[in-house]
This record gives sequence, structure tokens and C-alpha cells, in this order.
Amino acid sequence: MANTPRVFNIVVIGVGIAGRVRIRDLKEVEAAGKGLALTGFVSRKALNHNKHVLVEYPVAASPQTARQLYSLAAEKGLVLHEENIALLTEAHSRLKEKVATSTSRLKSGEIMLRGNYNGWIEDFSKSGLPFTTYVAVIQTVIAVFGKVTATHADMQTTEKGFVATGDVKTEAGSVIRLTSERYKEKVPRVKTLRFEFEDGSVFDTEGDKPPQSTLGRGETPKTAAGQGNQKKKGLFMQDLVLFLEKLQGQRPRSEGSELSVDALEVAVGLNSLIAATT
Repeated sequence: MANTPRVFNIVVIGVGIAGRVRIRDLKEVEAAGKGLALTGFVSRKALNHNKHVLVEYPVAASPQTARQLYSLAAEKGLVLHEENIALLTEAHSRLKEKVATSTSRLKSGEIMLRGNYNGWIEDFSKSGLPFTTYVAVIQTVIAVFGKVTATHADMQTTEKGFVATGDVKTEAGSVIRLTSERYKEKVPRVKTLRFEFEDGSVFDTEGDKPPQSTLGRGETPKTAAGQGNQKKKGLFMQDLVLFLEKLQGQRPRSEGSELSVDALEVAVGLNSLIAATT
């Protein structure tokens, strides 16, 4: 008799946009018999002890707390997986490949993210200053260019919203500008990336902005013609697979934890520079 694969029971914590997509994907995975079963969902409540955890970024508001959580997970032999679908986008993959295969040094770079208020991100008493909720983007920078240091940051606030700008420097001395724009009134969600290299080449794209359709956050369009109605796995589903692979021992359980903490340290540095000017 073939061995029956172990089934991990999953409870979704938080039923916002990302949580609802998680529930949808888990139902699909459960129906396919791939080792995960949705047993419930809870909004804004803590997990019991000794449970594997998949959490949307940031895993914590400070690097100190993040280290404690990752250490606790390691001590108990548990998976603490922080979701960051920005690391799974096509734009990120293409930029990472370009940098890995290029002999030219980065001259300068800029990433801009524009979006709306959501009831949490603009409440700095809950979410921290703006770069705490920008750690997903900071992680993509570190994943491509290595460790960076916060060198400058400021924030302009108006009745319409806020614009936070921060500069980070790579170990090679290149400066990357990070900009977060958030507005009260509804605006299209846009993410743009522009990187200039010393050989004159430019990487310039709107990145992971989804097409104007019925797709939700983290979803991707159908695959190219010739593949019927088959859909490419959505970004949240891809991340869910990474979580499952950690549970099944196919990936190191601590994978991503160092990147998570490093990005939070940069975010804290940028936020401190903003606090010093206000």
C-alpha cells in the first residue's frame, strides 16, 4: 500500500483581501489532495503554541521581535513562514537575473509604490512609520543587491495622503530610492521599478501591477495560448506551495528568516530618519 501523505490542518488568521485569497487557494489544494486541509479561519487572533505559522508581512513590527519569533520557531521545530509575493513576481525574477548575469555595476535605482489608505497602513500608531509596511519591497532590494544601509528618509503629509521617500545604499556604494505614496481617495495601485547601470543599460518596468481585469491581488492571468484553460498559479498559491515544502522538509524551515529580519532593520533605520525630521 502506498504511503498516505501527511495532511497539515490549516487555520487562516485574518480574512482581509489576502486572507480571502488564502482560503480560496487552500480549498483548491485540499480538493487536490496535496497535503493541506482548511479547518477554519480566525480574524486577528493569536495562534496557539506549537503550531506552524504562515503570516503576511511584516512578521513583526521590529527586528528584535522578529528574531525572537524565528528563534522560538526553531527551538520548537516549527515553520514560521512570512508571505511576500513581491519575491515571486516576474519583474523581480527578471531584475534578479539581469543583475546576476551583468558585469556592469548599478549606477542608481528607484522603486515607487502607489496605493490607497486601507484603515491600517495610514494609522502609524498601529502600523508603525511608513517603511514598516514597506518591508516587502525592501526584501526584494536585499534579495537582488545584498545588504543595504538606510542613508536618508523624509515624509510629506497632506490632506490627500502622504509620500514617504527613503534612500538606501548598497555595499558597493550604489543608492536606491524607495518611495511610498498612499492616498485617501481611490487611485490605481501602481508599482514602478527603474534601475540604471554604468554600461548605460536600464531596467524599467511597472513590475507586478496586475492587468485591468477581474483578477484579485496575487492572481495571474491565464497561460499563453495553446495551454487551453489552464491557469498559471497565482502568487499566493506559489507562496502557499513554498510553505508546504517547508512543512514537508523539501526546503529549510528557516529559509527567508534572515532576509525578513534584515529588511526590518533597514525599515527601522529609515523610520528613525523620518522621526528625526518631524
